[in-house]
Amino acid sequence: MTSSAILFASLCLALAAQTVTALVLPGTKTIVGRVSAGPIEISALGCGTWSWGNRLLWDYDPSQDEEIYRAYREIRDAGVTIFDT
Repeated sequence: MTSSAILFASLCLALAAQTVTALVLPGTKTIVGRVSAGPIEISALGCGTWSWGNRLLWDYDPSQDEEIYRAYREIRDAGVTIFDT
């Protein structure tokens, strides 16, 4: 994973939290906590993905797809289940 994808994954995990307790850094494995949401259990953190694919405001280009997918996998593998589009 490129350093920008790792940084993006780290920021998605960290910025959603009121108190940053950990970042996903190269060579580490961070697991996001779970919370109860009525009858289901979801991740305590979510990730905003509005910029993924937005050409107007974020200068998206299809050549970024693989890096975006790597960032998504890193976030998903850390246990995030909420993705805000």
